[in-house]
Amino acid sequence: MEEVKAYVKEIEPEFNWDDGEVYLFLYYFQLEDFMKLLDECVFDDGAITLSCQPDYVCLEMKYICDYMGWDIEELFGTEQ
Repeated sequence: MEEVKAYVKEIEPEFNWDDGEVYLFLYYFQLEDFMKLLDECVFDDGAITLSCQPDYVCLEMKYICDYMGWDIEELFGTEQ
């Protein structure tokens, strides 16, 4: 958890809360480092939703945080 908190603090990514879900926006050059923080088994059941845009990707973080045991509010604050 500390490693991902440091990563989020370092890159200061854009994110949005929407009805209990956090949408994380990462530029493509940030994606490889973020993927290194994940257990490769997180992709086994195909449950990660990813939206690709020309300059960035958008990840739904609830499933990722639940799977990895990360506290979503500790990483991204509370929903406004």
